[in-house]
Amino acid sequence: MILEIDGREFRNAGDLHDRLANCSGLPDFHGRSFCAFRDVLTGSIERPFKIIWRHSDVSRANLGEDFVRLTLMMRQAAEVTSGSE
Repeated sequence: MILEIDGREFRNAGDLHDRLANCSGLPDFHGRSFCAFRDVLTGSIERPFKIIWRHSDVSRANLGEDFVRLTLMMRQAAEVTSGSE
């Protein structure tokens, strides 16, 4: 599975959660929080998977600290899942 995120498609965390809710391959119950998204990444989606974040510089500018939190959470989820394979 490949999850593609285009940083030009959202301006805030709420918009990002809306975008994630509409991604095929992600469960409907992903929630509207980064913690719920982390739970999906670490246990609810088919492996292997890859996240491609295009225009992440736009996301960084729009999301600010939320971008930092989200990318850190994604890295931690990748470490957890790579350790369990």
